[in-house]
Amino acid sequence: MDNNNQAKKPKIFLVLKILASVLIVAGIVLIIIGATMNNPDMSSSGWFDAQSSRNGLIFGGVGVLIVGIFLLLTAFVPSFQKINIKTKKYIIDQNKEDLQDISSQTADIVSPAVTKVTKAVKNGVEQSKFCKDCGAKIDEDAKFCPFCGKKQ
Repeated sequence: MDNNNQAKKPKIFLVLKILASVLIVAGIVLIIIGATMNNPDMSSSGWFDAQSSRNGLIFGGVGVLIVGIFLLLTAFVPSFQKINIKTKKYIIDQNKEDLQDISSQTADIVSPAVTKVTKAVKNGVEQSKFCKDCGAKIDEDAKFCPFCGKKQ
């Protein structure tokens, strides 16, 4: 089965990885050659002098290096996509577990409240209030508290 998967993968990404590796090595070699090229005895010959050649090698090497890095990143796009998909699946699974925990905790909290409300509706709502002074439960139309005697 692995052989079938290997055959289905596009070869372009392997070619890009190889090409990118070659360009990165070539860019580093050009930069090193340009940086170590320091011969003051070189006189100007033709259009370029020694300093121009040195700068050209360094800048050319940097350009080749940048292109190599870009190609290398492009070659790894399928790998990045696989990582992205795996990360999303992990986050979704983790969120499912969190939501299940929250729903079970909410059910545990809500259950007693629902029971109390159901009992209250079943028994009927009593018409009462609480004393402003002592907090005792008194009839809603009471003008004085039967426990402390304070006016309501």
